[in-house]
Amino acid sequence: MYAEMTARACASSGVTFDLQEAAHSFDAVAASIRCLNADDSLDGLIVYFPLFGADEDATLRALISRRIDVEGLSGLPRSPAPPCLQTAVYPCTALAVVRALQHPTAALYDAARPAGSRFDGTVTVVNRSPTVGAPLARMLAADGARVFSVDITGAELLSLRAGEVVTSPVYAELDELLGQSDAVVSAVPGSFSLDTAALKPGCVAVDLSEHGNFGDDVRERARVFAPRIGGVTILMLQINALVLRRQREREGKL
Repeated sequence: MYAEMTARACASSGVTFDLQEAAHSFDAVAASIRCLNADDSLDGLIVYFPLFGADEDATLRALISRRIDVEGLSGLPRSPAPPCLQTAVYPCTALAVVRALQHPTAALYDAARPAGSRFDGTVTVVNRSPTVGAPLARMLAADGARVFSVDITGAELLSLRAGEVVTSPVYAELDELLGQSDAVVSAVPGSFSLDTAALKPGCVAVDLSEHGNFGDDVRERARVFAPRIGGVTILMLQINALVLRRQREREGKL
């Protein structure tokens, strides 16, 4: 479904999108990635994980060349520049959430401030996946937010100190963290639901789960609720591809 959405969005904006069906063996997919890495006509590659399992998928993800890493999964996530100044790639879904929280409606972001202090407030990110939750928490903390990163193992606090994102353990229940949070982003797959009554009144709620992590009454507590941002994620994918292409143009490789 996501591939079909991406294809339609690319067609409407003049981006060539080619979907290749993955082979059934790990070695065949790895060989395909290596072949695409060497294709100079290609500006970006996205692999729709999961495919084989956490370890195997991590190995495949590491094979993708930085030159075409349109999902921005290589390298350490950092504070993203304002939209009009973006010159680097970032993890697409995480970047889509950052752009949503940068919107004036969220009232959490001031682009006029220096980098590292543009976000003001506390954000809870539920799920610490390496492709969404973890990079999102670091990106927000790198620009000044106080971030609680939560998964099944517990909670961590990410904050910026002397220009570096530092992590410290948090010994508190999820409901307590939700009550402190100006924004809550949840991306838990499967059947999981946050206690809507625990949300801070007037917060911003972003739901990244296809099954829905917020109750039907979320709008009674949240000032802003974003039940899906797939379209924004696909836009970030296209912008990342454009950034990568411009990098090659500046380097004289096109």
